[in-house]
Amino acid sequence: MIVDTCNHKNRLSNSGYSLVELLAVISLIGILVSLSIPYMSKFIRYTKYQNYCNSLEILVRQAKILAMERSTNIGICVDDERTVKIFDTGTARTYICTGTPIRTLQIEDKDTSFVRFSGSGASFDPRGFAIFNGNVCVYNSEKNVYFLLCISRFGGIRVETGNGGCRSCPN
Repeated sequence: MIVDTCNHKNRLSNSGYSLVELLAVISLIGILVSLSIPYMSKFIRYTKYQNYCNSLEILVRQAKILAMERSTNIGICVDDERTVKIFDTGTARTYICTGTPIRTLQIEDKDTSFVRFSGSGASFDPRGFAIFNGNVCVYNSEKNVYFLLCISRFGGIRVETGNGGCRSCPN
């Protein structure tokens, strides 16, 4: 039996990666990660904006359902640029921001630099019709886009999205 020791040595020395190759791959990965971090933070902020849009739509739809379930008037109030509340206004049909607070949607402090609420608010009666038709909007200043919820006279909830700032609902 003849053993070829030369080929055996060559196979051992050629297997694996050299230190230079390993450092090149690690530095390439580091460069790619450092380039992707700004895009990842923009992606995270846009995802948070979408989360606020979905939460606002759920809040408005819950207000209508609660008005019918509880047989009472429910108001949707845009408190300020970072808070939207729904109130049980009882039998009052005049003020949408008074009564017993039921639910609150609030923008986190760190997100107020690029997301804000606006709108006229609205109110539902026990039949699900709007006492005061109106709107509630989420605006993303970073992308200059809006998410607008329009509440019609008969309680319909329509969603509009677009570029630019928040606006009032078309008739």
